[in-house]
Amino acid sequence: MLLSVALLDELASGVPPNGSPDLLHDFHVSPALAAGWTLVAMQLLGALEAPLFALTARWPRRSLLAAAQLAMAATCLWAAAASSHWMLLAALLLYGPATGIACGTAQAALVDAAPRDGERTLSRWALYQSMGDLAAPLLLAGLALIGSGWRAAFVVAAAVALVQAVLVRGGPRLPQPAPSSLEEAAGPDRGGLRTAILWCGAGVLCTLMDEALVSFGALHLEALGATAVQRGVAFGAATLSAIGALAVVERIPARLGGIRLLLVASGGCAGVFAGCILTSSLPVCVALLAFTFALAAPLHPVVSAQAFAALPGRSTLVNIVNSTMATVELAIPLLLGAVADRFGVRAALAAMILEPLALFAVAAVALVRARRRPSRRSASRGASPTA
Repeated sequence: MLLSVALLDELASGVPPNGSPDLLHDFHVSPALAAGWTLVAMQLLGALEAPLFALTARWPRRSLLAAAQLAMAATCLWAAAASSHWMLLAALLLYGPATGIACGTAQAALVDAAPRDGERTLSRWALYQSMGDLAAPLLLAGLALIGSGWRAAFVVAAAVALVQAVLVRGGPRLPQPAPSSLEEAAGPDRGGLRTAILWCGAGVLCTLMDEALVSFGALHLEALGATAVQRGVAFGAATLSAIGALAVVERIPARLGGIRLLLVASGGCAGVFAGCILTSSLPVCVALLAFTFALAAPLHPVVSAQAFAALPGRSTLVNIVNSTMATVELAIPLLLGAVADRFGVRAALAAMILEPLALFAVAAVALVRARRRPSRRSASRGASPTA
């Protein structure tokens, strides 16, 4: 049940970006408003999540999660009934913190239930997110075939949220976090709070190739001649490739290591995505987009797992740090929208390569530092005084 929260989050959050071409035509707005500001609206009140997590740290997680899901249902219905683009933005404005609290609570409960299996748990979470990513474009494509669109998709999301809220409220109790403090968080083995902050900061970069990629990618596919149904199928195929990749890499971190996986996946993602942007062929672009999704899929789970591992047993504190860092994400869709309006959608997509390139650099630095630690320990042992 907790993993299904991730699926619903991506399903509902994926409706505006996947439907951005329809929003552009329905409300007669620019690409920046249709693709950029809809994403900003869902993140604008993200700054409230950190204090909310702090205030509700002692609350029963089951009640908190059910309340957040009811709020998701209400805001999705509001979005479906929006009579103007500004009314839609207002609904998404309140939807953002509702889904943020729901996902943070469910994710923290899963991590606390298996604290030593963080990377696998978060890979499964990402797998369900990818299933939601798949459901969003396929839902819109199916609705397009019967003459409906993004409004009906929001109604479906609201119904699912309502069902989840009822099931969670009547279900078993969820694991509660251990009492946390900043002093207790600074664990010597993992680097503590500072390390968690650094990894949460790296996680902000993953916003570039999440909903933003879907929004501007949909506009790019439309420019190449893709219809609404073709766009839905293209993103459905791309998300299906991400699901397959996550199913494979779920067992890789224990063997290859999360940081090495981050290095390989980010490097490959940068190269493939560059080809996706440069090609003018719709079939080739769709194929490379699928490979991009597959290589980008494990990036965020690995980064998130490193943040939780830095503060073992302090999942709520990690949520607070992550929510605080996530406020930086507000500028990303705005900047991408400005680039798209000034230089074109392809230029905005090119700017997204910053994510895999930066994460490749982070992984490389982390591996170099990890190799230096054993050598330093050996050197310190060899330098011990002798009689």
